[in-house]
Amino acid sequence: EVAASLTERLTMILLTVPEFASLRRKLLPADDTAHASAQQLVDDSPSDAASASTPAAADGGGSGAGAVAAKDGPGLFLALYRAWQRYPVSALSLCLLAGEYEKSNELVKTVAVHMRDKPGDWTLQMLLELDKLVQLLESPVFAPLRMRLLCPAEHPH
Repeated sequence: EVAASLTERLTMILLTVPEFASLRRKLLPADDTAHASAQQLVDDSPSDAASASTPAAADGGGSGAGAVAAKDGPGLFLALYRAWQRYPVSALSLCLLAGEYEKSNELVKTVAVHMRDKPGDWTLQMLLELDKLVQLLESPVFAPLRMRLLCPAEHPH
């Protein structure tokens, strides 16, 4: 439980603290023009500090960091993913931030099946964490994701 709490807090720090903008940039896909233009909006936005009060978390399991930008981006994504994959909401947040949408899709399906088949106390905790993530989707950090959602035919995941 300590590891889960720590992972959730680290996810929130990564997603909300303005000082981590350069780290978030290293996780962005290099080949996505929607990400590039949206990231420019995020970099110019003074509302990064305002989003720091909004919570979120994620988790999952897998790889697929081939499209991640910056020379250490793929290694960074994989290192974080390996550490967070046991906590689905934190892993999901990381995958959405890094543009790993196919992996995000797999995580959502896995979590949905698990929640349906094995409900319990952890289900409530997971729903609370997912609620925080949904709130964060409106923050500037996820502007690239929202831009991508404008063209669903081009981006099926």
